[in-house]
Amino acid sequence: MSSIISYIAYVNVNGEILRLNLGKASNNPAQGYDSELDQTIVHITGDLSVSRDEFVRTRYWSGESWLDRGDRPNKVCKWSGSSWFWEADDFLNLIREARTTLLNDVDWAVLPDVPFTDAEQTEIRNYRTALRNITTTDIPASGLISDVAWPIKPSCLA
Repeated sequence: MSSIISYIAYVNVNGEILRLNLGKASNNPAQGYDSELDQTIVHITGDLSVSRDEFVRTRYWSGESWLDRGDRPNKVCKWSGSSWFWEADDFLNLIREARTTLLNDVDWAVLPDVPFTDAEQTEIRNYRTALRNITTTDIPASGLISDVAWPIKPSCLA
């Protein structure tokens, strides 16, 4: 007796889901490696244990079963087939993007007509310098932007 195919997953060589289609009543592609697509087709019977979106984001095909890989730590991560990895230069670009946003948020504070004390102006300049130097600090092993040791924004800018 054959089970009803709920979903058809198309996975790459690393087990990542490239596409997850709903199964059809008939004419579903055969399960297994498709050399034309250079992808493996996996039939999924029954319901998914999580939402469809979460399943695609957090699961991978081991060749025998679906395993949880967790969410992508950052947008430059790639899946190796067993773990997430990223190139340091790509991650530094993410840090630079976040840093630029933080610098842009306080650009107004260095204009000549802003009424800050000398001490506050020094604090603001030091903060901006620390932001510009952030790419010389250690990259967090987690690959999370939130784990970067960001300088503390001066209280006068809050």
